[in-house]
Amino acid sequence: MSRPGRAIRRVARWTLVLLGLGVATFVALRGAARLSGGPLGMIPGGRLSGVLAADQQPDWSFTAQVPTIAVEVDPESPLSVTTWVFTLDGELYVAADFFNPFKQWPRRALADPRVRLRIDGQIYERLAVRVTDPERIAQLRRAIADKYHIRDGGLASMVDVWFFRMDPRSPAASAG
Repeated sequence: MSRPGRAIRRVARWTLVLLGLGVATFVALRGAARLSGGPLGMIPGGRLSGVLAADQQPDWSFTAQVPTIAVEVDPESPLSVTTWVFTLDGELYVAADFFNPFKQWPRRALADPRVRLRIDGQIYERLAVRVTDPERIAQLRRAIADKYHIRDGGLASMVDVWFFRMDPRSPAASAG
């Protein structure tokens, strides 16, 4: 075999080895996240662990100092993710951008709005209500841009974003 042929084979072999290691690492991290009580950074997890907050209707202004929270959707088959959190007019919101085409939690929240939030180790049971009013969405875009220092006209300002207001759950919804 010629020298260039051997070099190409060696590169192909190492590429496959590195690809295999990457896939194995991702699968191991996904498994660890599913069992760890929540997401591991950007790797989705399973059911959130933590203490149920005594006050399920706090003044959410403390979240101004909280960069990200964990959101758990689908009580029957829990999936938890890390996302941004912010408030507007005293109401709590989370955002779901679709820059990542594999993101599934927003659609699962639409199917069953019962969600759990972990903020500073405390669990809050809420209902995720998608905001669809264009005027309110414009206000939410400004609020999230202010908190996370997103400049107008950048890529982030052009990404399709769904906003969910985190409403209180009724006792019946919490039990269901």
